[in-house]
Amino acid sequence: MIGDGGGEISGTLTITADDQAPQVITLNGFAANLAITTEQLKTGSAFVPYTQLIQTNNISNDIVAKFSIIDGEKPDWLTLDPNTGYLHGMPKAAGEHTFMVKAEFSSDDDKFSEYDLSPSYAKFTITTSEELVNEDGIPVDSFVTDGFEIKTPLPKIEEIKDHSIKLTGDISEIVDVYIDGQKLVKNSDYKITSSTEEISITIFSDVFEDLSEDEHIVAAEFVDDTAHCGP
Repeated sequence: MIGDGGGEISGTLTITADDQAPQVITLNGFAANLAITTEQLKTGSAFVPYTQLIQTNNISNDIVAKFSIIDGEKPDWLTLDPNTGYLHGMPKAAGEHTFMVKAEFSSDDDKFSEYDLSPSYAKFTITTSEELVNEDGIPVDSFVTDGFEIKTPLPKIEEIKDHSIKLTGDISEIVDVYIDGQKLVKNSDYKITSSTEEISITIFSDVFEDLSEDEHIVAAEFVDDTAHCGP
């Protein structure tokens, strides 16, 4: 159901059929025009893949939303998928950027011709930190997208050898692995092993041998079983 304007829905709906008692359904709720429902963007970290979905209240398969950035200062590293509203990129430094997102709604179904399919606009500010922070902007030593767990974190590297990170959750694929924003090469720099209980990322010793004796950020980007992507 798409509301033409906004307001409360109340009343009853009576359904009748031959040889059956009438069925009365009580209606309640709220009708509103289609709109962007995402209120704010999560905080990002330098050298950690950034992902977020711009969502709307559209629940109809017959209505298509197209997304675009129409105003403001979008960071160079950030892309917006016009078909899904998916924000993605790799920040390389701290910063703060404010921009306007537009969602345009359309349908080829004539039944929606009388409904208000006006565009929706929302202004967002994206903040990235030089240090590792979680999605709420709180400094941490490690974190993973909500719904997943780091079972075995990467240890402090005191010996040059292969080291592994173990994750649990409904992960269908590890997309990429990075150190300080540089993409590693699968099967050359690292390997992936998985079981029904966990997935393991083993980074080979040669990678650590080439690093300086400073702090480094290791990040992995994965897709879960619903095709959502997260770090």
